[in-house]
Amino acid sequence: MGFIIRHDFDQLITPTDIDVITGADNHILVEAERSTQLEVKSYLRTRFDVASMFPNVITWTNTRINTAGELVFLTAPDWAHQLYEVGETVTFDNEKVYRCILNTTASGSSQDPTNATYWELIGSNDTLYLTAVTNTAEKLNDVSFFTVNDPRDALLVRLMVDLMLYEIHSRINPRMIPELRIQRRDDVIKYLSSVADPRKNIDPGFPLIDFGDDRGVDISFGATTNDNIY
Repeated sequence: MGFIIRHDFDQLITPTDIDVITGADNHILVEAERSTQLEVKSYLRTRFDVASMFPNVITWTNTRINTAGELVFLTAPDWAHQLYEVGETVTFDNEKVYRCILNTTASGSSQDPTNATYWELIGSNDTLYLTAVTNTAEKLNDVSFFTVNDPRDALLVRLMVDLMLYEIHSRINPRMIPELRIQRRDDVIKYLSSVADPRKNIDPGFPLIDFGDDRGVDISFGATTNDNIY
């Protein structure tokens, strides 16, 4: 899946609008993230451990083996009045995710997820979980196997989202990019440039490179500043 999930865009753009500007093509989001991540790393790699800053998020499925330490994302479509097969998941009742455990065709009619004969609650929609123990298709609300956890740096997520939105709009028409996207992109680049300069003494909280005994003397001028305009 990647470092960024669809849910990360919600505070800056509606799901409908993101589908409009991407043509509902997830490949466009994947490519935008790939190029954006390379851009961010190019600014930060001299000071920060960029290899550890972008944990990969895996979309949970009913058959995949989840390895201990993996970050998995649970999402499911809204329940509809239709027949479901074993293993299918739906969102119902205030963003709860249910998994079908008995084909609803056996009843001859749709069965909503409150019917425990046909469904089991497995977690919350649009939620990140950390895999505690290697498993296959265990319920994500079972703390023996998963815990709700989003270890990603919130600032880094926001920086990435702003750059990605600019990238996606550029794909549509470079001459018609909304001014808001241009301004936010410029702010991100300005911030990354400042963070990359050790003389600025800006600490965004990203993991630093461990130079060990090879680290030289770091001479900085002026008092520590807080230029976190982002």
